[in-house]
Amino acid sequence: VEYARSKEEEYHKNFRFTITTNGMLLDDDTIDYINKEMYNVVLSIDGRKEVNDRMRVRVDGSGCYDRIL
Repeated sequence: VEYARSKEEEYHKNFRFTITTNGMLLDDDTIDYINKEMYNVVLSIDGRKEVNDRMRVRVDGSGCYDRIL
């Protein structure tokens, strides 16, 4: 993002960025950065709770649906 921003004026462009995340690793600093630099944020969930938790198992064996929400 920083590199692209440094090229906007040179190329007469306004770049827009999108991030796709399941939200698991977001913290306050990351959220601030996303709010500042991203044009769109896509929250990725693999369907209803049962499906998501079966597809996205955490290291401890639990699902992540409740944490994402």
